[in-house]
Amino acid sequence: GGRLIGHRCSPMGSAKFRRLVEAFKATGDEAKLREAVQVCAEQCERGADILEVNLDADPGDTAPVAGTGAMGRFVRLASADPRIAGLPLMLCSCRWEAIREGLRAAPGKCIVSGICPLLDEEEFLRIAGECRRFGAALVVLAAGEGDRAEARDERVRACQRSYRLLRAKLDFPPEDIIFDCQVLPVGPQEYADRAADFVKVVEEVRRTCPHASILGGLANVSLLFRGMPALRDAMHSVLLQHAVPKGLNLALVEAGAVPCYDELDADLRALCEEVVLNSSADGEHLQRLLALGTFRTGRSFCLPVSRRGLEGGGPVSTESRETQQGVFAKRGKSTPAEQLAYWRGLGTKAPRGSAPVRADEGAGAVDWCRLEGPATKQAVAERVAAKAQVRPRDVANFFNSELRSRLCVVACDMSERIVQEKLSENDCRGALLKDHGAKVSGNESVLCLTQPQVVGKIHKESFAAGADVCLTCTRDASSLDQAKYGTEAHVYAINKAAAQLAKQAAADATAQSRDKPRLVAGRLGPAGWTVSCLPGEQTDAATGSTTWEALVGAYSEQVRGLVEGGVDLLALSACSGALNAKAAIVAVEEYFERSGRERMPLIISVQLDERGRTL
Repeated sequence: GGRLIGHRCSPMGSAKFRRLVEAFKATGDEAKLREAVQVCAEQCERGADILEVNLDADPGDTAPVAGTGAMGRFVRLASADPRIAGLPLMLCSCRWEAIREGLRAAPGKCIVSGICPLLDEEEFLRIAGECRRFGAALVVLAAGEGDRAEARDERVRACQRSYRLLRAKLDFPPEDIIFDCQVLPVGPQEYADRAADFVKVVEEVRRTCPHASILGGLANVSLLFRGMPALRDAMHSVLLQHAVPKGLNLALVEAGAVPCYDELDADLRALCEEVVLNSSADGEHLQRLLALGTFRTGRSFCLPVSRRGLEGGGPVSTESRETQQGVFAKRGKSTPAEQLAYWRGLGTKAPRGSAPVRADEGAGAVDWCRLEGPATKQAVAERVAAKAQVRPRDVANFFNSELRSRLCVVACDMSERIVQEKLSENDCRGALLKDHGAKVSGNESVLCLTQPQVVGKIHKESFAAGADVCLTCTRDASSLDQAKYGTEAHVYAINKAAAQLAKQAAADATAQSRDKPRLVAGRLGPAGWTVSCLPGEQTDAATGSTTWEALVGAYSEQVRGLVEGGVDLLALSACSGALNAKAAIVAVEEYFERSGRERMPLIISVQLDERGRTL
């Protein structure tokens, strides 16, 4: 069925929103952005499934706004509102940097709108690749080439070409590809077929681009009828009624203002259908609908509303106008919730292609959970016993095979066990930090350098107790956490040593029983930090808030030490939120791209309360 994208969170969709954004640009007053967030919240309350967010003053606006991180500020404020937090945001801007700010600030799913297929192929793939790294869906404009750019077949070809490119070169998830098939304004003569052509484009794109979504901005189709909101809403309702069954599943429209098709006045609905489908016996349907709109706005001449037995136009009497006002009075009886239920329930009946285009060899990321291959227990055991890093595909195949028949045990937090060792401040310092100027006790990760025998002993105990996987002793081994103790210069060494200690314990345990390989997961932190500082602001250790750049940098340094120390997979444990996890994923992706190493699995674990919030 259809899903509605609230379009009033943009200067083009709401005069109020525009005024607030312009006021923020002029003054930098964040209170104006907070007021603008209320426009988003109102769209949620009226049933929007997705929210469009655009801070550009005009199409083509590339000027930066007052104050840095405007999009990031707005997205952070919006995401903190419980009415908005559960909805995906569709980020729009002429400046890629603004979209990137939004992606870095949004903890949930985002959609990037939109990329033009006429871009240079390398640039097109670069932007799409960055979207995929952030887990964002991507809107691709159905823009043809040359003088026939708006032609139906050109738009279809543009979508098909983009689809093949995204799938083959990037293995971009087909479910995250969205085609804006461009609803164009209907008009006389050569513009009369535009709405009907849109429906046909939707049907063909759905058939030839499996699992992709299709979007349409409904307001465009009725631009000829500006100032006639009731009539425009009726046209949008009729267009949805015909386009959703053909494959349209995302509509950019004012939420709560799309009346259910069945509640439209019969004559009004018939007139709108003739215009949308460009089909009537005499070909004068556009004139009749224009006449109805003219009549409703109080001008002096009109054509009759009814198609049956009445012709021509003439002076409009007060009595006639009052009689025909009932045509519009009948619309809008449904509530926003009823409208939403109606459009969601309108199923797509058009056939869909059987399978997405296959990705080129080596394109995209491996889906570790669905990777299939032979059980490699013996090969894995041999590499572990030799203290060698297990190939990522062998790790995935091993666990995918084992988990079909049993649970695998992961030994997690070492904190309580370390406390039982009753280490003194001098013990924690060891020889390495004997003269260190700050307190070290409480810094369990640094023990990998100062008390390696203690950490190794605890790993061996975990494996002896039955663990299949042991997490490294690196819960607080990031530069952000180590800065609290003044030991941030040792971050790489700590993580590498932690990996080597765990690998030694795994090798010893596996050598004793090769039927059960023991693997090592490099534990990433800083799981407890949040992205709440803006670019250029200082990290606040007291509140655990930092910038996106600092968080990604902290994860990157850890990843390098752990991977080069020999871990078999990576793990983000007890993550504090989705945005923190997003930063970890970006850091991991960037490291493997830079290093040229084979990407290894990343496990992310979270704790949720009864409301679904992270603890």
